[in-house]
This record gives sequence, structure tokens and C-alpha cells, in this order.
Amino acid sequence: QALQGAVNHVLEQIDTRGAGVPIVVFNPLSWVRSDVARAQAPLPRGAFHVAAPDGTVVPSQRVGKNEFLFEAYDLPPLGYAVYRLMPGAAAPREAGLLKVSRKALENDCLRVRLDADGQFTSVYDKVEGRETVPAGERANILELFDDRPGANDAWDIDHNFEALGWMPGPAESVEVIEQGPVRAVVRVLRHTEHSTFVQDITMYALLPRLEVEMRADWHEKHALLKVAFPVDILSSRATYHIQYAAIERSTHSNTELDFARFEVPAHHWADLSEGGYGVSLLNDCKYGYDVKGHTLRLSLLRAPVDPDPHADEGEHRFAYALFPHAGDWRNGKIGR
Repeated sequence: QALQGAVNHVLEQIDTRGAGVPIVVFNPLSWVRSDVARAQAPLPRGAFHVAAPDGTVVPSQRVGKNEFLFEAYDLPPLGYAVYRLMPGAAAPREAGLLKVSRKALENDCLRVRLDADGQFTSVYDKVEGRETVPAGERANILELFDDRPGANDAWDIDHNFEALGWMPGPAESVEVIEQGPVRAVVRVLRHTEHSTFVQDITMYALLPRLEVEMRADWHEKHALLKVAFPVDILSSRATYHIQYAAIERSTHSNTELDFARFEVPAHHWADLSEGGYGVSLLNDCKYGYDVKGHTLRLSLLRAPVDPDPHADEGEHRFAYALFPHAGDWRNGKIGR
């Protein structure tokens, strides 16, 4: 309520006069930003287009009855821009490359290959001319582990959690569910005996990262779910985002201190970089990572039974993304 009230107050001060339906796009970040905006408005039955403040038509895509995506460019820091939803077709500014099939996705920055289970057999960085998945390995691997801490069932993860692990069953389906000028999506459906996982592997024409939007109908007991990304990077240190800062942790367990840091609490990202190249694993709402050797992993879900025997059961929605970049996390502007 407070946020909506503040937004409405700002909107009252903005001049939105003009043709079409005005769409005010806010940039709450303190730097210039180009990104994909999602909006809801009554859409015409036929064609429509979206115009930028200077009148340029930008790539747009219908994703629901009254929901659409469009590319927003050079939004001012801590500011806004007024776009316009217009009826009728119009040629947009040149759109970026975007290809999709059940086995591959590609834009101007990345070329990704998928196996029959929706795992990444290749993530090729076209800008830097470098493969990020080690030869013979797979990324975007869902891993489950028997999770029975010796104490504090709902709070602890023990150092030996990897002693017993398994994976969901093979993919029941892999299908292209969206294909347009702004976004392409491949949906993967997998099950365990008790739970269901739907992964929407998403690529945007404008963005140099590969996203996975995931829905989980979670009904495990004493289980820990992680997603793993082996990357072709060799480094003894990984970097993690924390409040107002970043910290480093070892990628090995050579000392007792390193051994004790098998799980790292962090916020929006973890990064593994060597010399002039690195890969970041981003997420929107999860807080546990580990990086061992050359593998980045994110903790997604747990299933404790004490004090609540049904803790975290039910539907979950979250997203994570793989972002290859030149240099280390600073050069890659991961903080942005």
C-alpha cells in the first residue's frame, strides 16, 4: 500500500498527455539502465506496438490476454520514461537476434545447447568467443540430498549433506512455449516421487544472460534441493554478494576454516572468475550458495520436519540466471 501510494503520487506529477495508453517505466537504480519491461493494460484484439518517448517503435511481445513485454532503453537513473501503447502494427527499431528450439536458444550474446532433460550442454559466449560449460559436463543440474542435520532441523545444513544424493526423473516434456522478438522460452517438466518441477528456460533478445524461472510443487521430507552449474573457470576464490558489499570464500576445503564454510549465506549473486573472464550465478530470492572447485551451486529448497512437519510444502516460484562476462565481477558490473 505504501509503495503504491508513493507511485501514484509521483504519477500525478508526470505529464502523460498524448496518443495511446501511457506506460510509465520507473528505474529505481542509480545508473542508466536498458531492460525488458512487463506491463498490463487492455490490449487491442489485433496488432499493437509500443513507442518510446522519442517516438521510436521498440520491440514488444504479447505474453497474456492483457499483458505484454517491451524493450526499454537508456532509462535515467532514479527516474522514469513514458512509453506508449498504440493500436496497429508498426515496424520497430531493429530487433536483436533471437532463436529458439527444443534443443537450443540463441541471441546476439549467447548460444545455448540443451540436452533431453533441459540441462545445458553448452553456453557459448559469442561476445568473448568462449565456452563456459566444461567439455563433457552439464549445467542447470537439479540435485537433491538427504538433509538430516544433527540438531536444529529447520536451521542447519550439516557438512556431510552430500553423502546421499539423487536427481529428479528424466524430463517428461521439453517444449517451446514462447517465441517472439523480445523473449523466447523453453519449458521443461520433471518429477520426483513427491514433487514437480517446471523450469522455464528464458532468453531475452536484449540481455546477455540466461534465466530460469522455476515453479516447484514441493512435498519432500528431509531433502535439500540445489541447482549446479559447472563452469570452465579455475580459481581458488569465489565472490559473494552481501549487504552493501561482497566477500570472498575459498573454493576448496584445504583448511579447517575452509571446510567449515561449505555453505555461504549471500544475497543476489555468486561469482567465479579467473584473470580476464568469469561467470556469475544470479537469483531473485534465495540466500545459500556453495562453490566447490569449478561448480557454482545455489540452494533452492529444504524440507525440515521439526518444528513444523509440513514446512515449506506447496508451490514455490523463483528465478535464477547464468551470466558470463569479461574480467572479474567488477568488470562484469555484477553489482548492477
